[in-house]
Amino acid sequence: MEYIDFNFIRDIWHFTIISIDERAVTFGSIVVGLVFFILGIKASKYFSRTVSRFAGSKFRINRNSRHVLESLIFYFLIFLSSLFALKLAHIPITVFTVLGGGLAIGVGFGSRNLVSNFISGIILMIETPIKVGDFVEVDGIFGEVDNIGIRSTSIISKGNKHTIVPNSFFLEKNLINWTHKNSLIQISIKIGVAYGSDTKKVKELLVKAALLDSNSLKKPSPSVYFTDFADNSLNFELEFPLRIKTLNQRRQTESQVRFHIDELFRDAGISIAFPQRDVHFFQDKPIEVRIKSQDQRG
Repeated sequence: MEYIDFNFIRDIWHFTIISIDERAVTFGSIVVGLVFFILGIKASKYFSRTVSRFAGSKFRINRNSRHVLESLIFYFLIFLSSLFALKLAHIPITVFTVLGGGLAIGVGFGSRNLVSNFISGIILMIETPIKVGDFVEVDGIFGEVDNIGIRSTSIISKGNKHTIVPNSFFLEKNLINWTHKNSLIQISIKIGVAYGSDTKKVKELLVKAALLDSNSLKKPSPSVYFTDFADNSLNFELEFPLRIKTLNQRRQTESQVRFHIDELFRDAGISIAFPQRDVHFFQDKPIEVRIKSQDQRG
């Protein structure tokens, strides 16, 4: 009958991998440290989320403040878990003074972006130029800020696409935050009508088209601007306010207002302009036309 050699298992468990400051770092101590660290991550995530939800319901703090609180608690607990895991693994903190020099060299050779994004993430959480739930435009992509991490930020755009943007981008590049102060945004729709159209009627119908949509606000009232005498059209721009709540609301509203504009213009006999060219011949005498025979052509 086979039996388990517990002495062999005990030898592996107490096997010394390395000695630091005359303290043995064994296989068993590393396993214990790793297990504690993994459990610490899960516990930190659960505890930070619980505290965030409690603070939100008890003190009625907004979504972004809850997110910042949850992130700060989570990373603080991760830091404490790391210290305890190192202690259980018998790895002294002083070992990182040696690794610090290597880390500094690493920063110079490729870790600069990682450190920059880490610091930028902390700045974003403190200064809040963007918040979770804000609607932003980055490199032509319009989306909602879903999560601000310590290294990167996740933005959800149309089609449920998640764009991961490094945190340093928000501090170094131009960013459009549509809802930085409040959820009220300004929608702009450009349109060109044919020359000869009644411009006063065009303005009246554009305002009516904006007010027909249930999502657009009645106050402040829509504005219409006669922007240009273009080559092929009289150009107008319609602006009206919208209190945005969902990601697709802006596109849906713009589309619905364009439907209203097309219908109202058709009923009023106003033509939406399209590219065209008029060719004019100026001659002092009639154009001479000659017809050649087949022999003359050859």
